This record gives sequence, structure tokens and C-alpha cells, in this order.
Amino acid sequence: MGSEKIAVLGASGHVGRSITITAAGEGIALYEFSRKWNNFEDWPSYESDVIINCVGIGSPPAVRELGAGIFGLSDKLDNQILEYMHGRNILYIFISSGAVHYRNDPYAVSKRCAEMKHRSLPHLNIIDLRLYNYLTPYINLNDGYLITEIINSIIDKKPLLTDNIDIRRDFINRFDLWQAIKIFVAAPENGAYDLYSQAPVKKFELLDLCSKYFNLQWRIESEGISAPIDYVAKNFSLAKKGFRPCWTSLDCIWSVFDELIK
Repeated sequence: MGSEKIAVLGASGHVGRSITITAAGEGIALYEFSRKWNNFEDWPSYESDVIINCVGIGSPPAVRELGAGIFGLSDKLDNQILEYMHGRNILYIFISSGAVHYRNDPYAVSKRCAEMKHRSLPHLNIIDLRLYNYLTPYINLNDGYLITEIINSIIDKKPLLTDNIDIRRDFINRFDLWQAIKIFVAAPENGAYDLYSQAPVKKFELLDLCSKYFNLQWRIESEGISAPIDYVAKNFSLAKKGFRPCWTSLDCIWSVFDELIK
């Protein structure tokens, strides 16, 4: 990483915050913009070399509540960034989602539409990085994911109630996301890439380990209709760019548990 001026939009959210903290650990200061800090509208006045768009809603309850409104949220900023890029030599990194492979709800379709738009502009340096289960110590424990429910059950010493579907998930840590970002800052292009760990983990394997090491109490309460059962990377072409995930999903989970569960 050289002297690039990197702007992070949505820097107060889970993904944005983790990126800026990880970069700071390498002595790299990123420019942070967030509506929470009332400076978000200032980003176009900052002459960026790289724009990382982390703006969005990821928690299941918030996504359900927003519904089709997510299209406007995603599209407006995306179009502003694309307009800003014209006439400038800029790398735009869009934080996308593995949902583009597996789902057809408004959240997934909004990400898919953004990616299609980006591929229709091959003359612009735009990278879509698809996250699956992204886990860092900065996650909001009220987000309603299975992993946050597990953490809360351990902290509160309350049983976890789950269904009988043994889903498989891939947990990505902040260091591997930052590794991917650095790859494309060094060699910009136009493309979409899945992020992945060294190995995913299945639900019941994780619950059994949490019972063993963290005294988690859990039981099956219902018949599941979970779709998809698998939510893991489908495309590993990022390896051709030199990406080598550092940790497995379990490594990622344990590192976060060490910080969140005292």
C-alpha cells in the first residue's frame, strides 16, 4: 500500500469500522465518512484515489423492515460514486454480498443489480467484494444473526433455541477482507470476487464446540425450512490474484469470542 488517498463511506458501520481499524493497525490512516458523524455529504470534496462503499443494511430484521426501500438506499449512492469517477483515475470497491448467489429477496437483488451495472462499465476500475458471514469484534450483537444469538446466549447464560437444519456457513475476518482490498489497490480492475475462509463450519459442529468450551446450552425447538442450507463461496478466482485466507471460520469465531466473551 503506497500513498493512496482512501475514503471509506459508511465508516461507522460494522464493515467500515473494521476496515479503518485494521488499516490503522498497519499505520494507514483512511478518510472516514458517516451519516452518524454528519460528514457523509462531504466525501465528494475529498479527492480520493480509492473509494470503499460500505454503506448498507445487513442485519436480517432491518433488511425485512426496509423491504423494497433498499433499492433506493443502494442505488442513489452507487450512482453518485459512478458519476464522480468519470474523468478520474479511481478505484471503487463495493462491498457486495454472497446473497447474490443464493437469494432473490430485495437485499440480494439490489446487490445483484449493482454488480450488473458495474460490469456494464468495463472501462472503470470497480471491484465488487462479496462477503458471506463477516465477523469481527465490532459486530452489533443485536443484529439477529445465528452467531450473535450464540454469543448472547453464552453471555446471558440462556439456552439457545434452534431448528433441526445443519446449515453450513463461511465466516470471514477483517484481516482477510483487508488483504483483498490491498490486492486491488495495488492492481485495479473491473470484476466481482467472492471472499472465503480456509474452511466453513456447520451449525451443529459449532454448537457442540460452544457447549464444550463455553458451556453453551442449546436445544432443537422446531423443524427448519432454512434456505440456503449452504451459504459459502462459489467462486474462488480471487486465489489467482494472490489471495490466501489466513484463518478458518472457526479461527475467526474463536478470535471474536475471545474479545466479546469474558
